Amino acid sequence: MNILRMKNSVQTYAWGSMDFIQNLTGDKSLMGKPVAELWMGAHPSLPSLIKNGREYIPLDKLIAGDPSLFLGEQTAREFQGKLPFLIKVLAARQPLSIQAHPNKAQAVAGFRRETELGIPLDAPNRSYKDANHKPELVVPLTRFTALAGFIYWKCTAMLFEKYFPTGVLKQLPSFLQKPDRKTFQPLFEELLDLDNKQLKEILAYFYKLRHKISILSNPLEFGAFLSIMTLISSSPDDTGCLAPMYLNSYDLSPCSSLYIPAGTLHAYLGGAAIEIMATSDNVLRGGLTHKYIDKKELFHILDWNAYRSPTQKHLHLSPTETLIQCPAREFRLSVIKHKRMNATSLDNHSSAEIIFCYEGKFHVQNCSQILDFTPGQSLFVPAGVNGYSLTGTGVVYRAGVNL
Repeated sequence: MNILRMKNSVQTYAWGSMDFIQNLTGDKSLMGKPVAELWMGAHPSLPSLIKNGREYIPLDKLIAGDPSLFLGEQTAREFQGKLPFLIKVLAARQPLSIQAHPNKAQAVAGFRRETELGIPLDAPNRSYKDANHKPELVVPLTRFTALAGFIYWKCTAMLFEKYFPTGVLKQLPSFLQKPDRKTFQPLFEELLDLDNKQLKEILAYFYKLRHKISILSNPLEFGAFLSIMTLISSSPDDTGCLAPMYLNSYDLSPCSSLYIPAGTLHAYLGGAAIEIMATSDNVLRGGLTHKYIDKKELFHILDWNAYRSPTQKHLHLSPTETLIQCPAREFRLSVIKHKRMNATSLDNHSSAEIIFCYEGKFHVQNCSQILDFTPGQSLFVPAGVNGYSLTGTGVVYRAGVNL
């Protein structure tokens, strides 16, 4: 069985980079346009295409023709004949919306409920587009900034007490007196409901404090202030600008990683990254957006426990391949780096894979073919392929199922 070349599509959201994905793929026709994401996978809303003679077949339809052959028997059985992951190149020039994703049970219930209510799948007030959860793993390609997970309550209280203008929020005194999830929830709801006048006054107050950034030695305070200034410059009319007061700030370097489990409130503020997730489009928003915010449902699915996302362990599978470990069943991601001409044999796969070339030049070889593999290209490796090798120099990302 052969390895298959993929033809991938992009999403041109307003927050996208004007040049990153364009330069990576060599598509100069999109230069100067906000290209946000390059999708690689079988998501029905934007599936990759597989060349078949003179025609292109959507990957989801190709897999549906023989799920066991393309996915492997175990993957086909466990995930109802569908590729369970989607991999993207994400390039953010401006912050994305603050959001969280439901767990599996919440997704099933929410999808059923909205379907029974007759809400169209493409309706702006539809939160559940499918019955699946959406854990995510982000691996930066450039410097990448993000917010994720509630800060420990005592630390949040310190930030509000030290820097927030007094007398603006009715729920703040209760939270400062006893900082925990029960006193934070009504405070968070009040923050989301701020009117434009209140928000402008608060953000003007923070802007006056911007000179403090250079003298802050506490990483928590420095990260919060820096993120607030970033958000004020891009979204001055949105209550999400205040999110760094209660969400952890991350400034990530290339090849570090951030895992986002169900219920984790998060936002990506800027940079480029490889993102892999379970195949789902369920999003509950909580700020930095003009799209629909279902506050009641967001509060229902949120994990209100304060936490800091643990650093993902990196496991060296070979001298050239490193696995970024995470608990999601639907996907696994490794990075293959050849600093000089080298060969890596990849015989240990029992399910479908997608490989993506980020840097350099490679030859991909199995028993029946040799393919050139250059930056911006991706290949679909069916489960029926009995091993293959990568020869060359550069960086390749390898996505599969976490069996």
